[in-house]
Amino acid sequence: MARIIPIGEPANEAERMVLRHLREHAPDDWIVVANFELPYGPGRPMFEVDLAIIADHAVYLADTKGVHGRVQVRGGRWYPRGAPFPSPARKIRNHARVAGDLRPSPGRQAPGSGRCGAKGW
Repeated sequence: MARIIPIGEPANEAERMVLRHLREHAPDDWIVVANFELPYGPGRPMFEVDLAIIADHAVYLADTKGVHGRVQVRGGRWYPRGAPFPSPARKIRNHARVAGDLRPSPGRQAPGSGRCGAKGW
């Protein structure tokens, strides 16, 4: 059972479902920080993160979408049943890069040089 640290409230039922699932099924050593904001930098806007999953070897950022069934992806858009919308992959990739720059490291590297990866589907 993962430890859940809610900072803000889930925006919808899909986010609540994901939190329940992680609480009940994720490994005991995972910490899940939910619904929080981080700055892109001084004087820049904040960005909202649905989930940060802290495991022993990595930190994962996730953006929860409440779509069901088959989703077609063409270009930078998702086409589920219902209205299409922009793919969240680009947004979460940018969030991961910014979050990677926030982590402390010996001999602090310049922003943007931190090793960080992102995977989007």
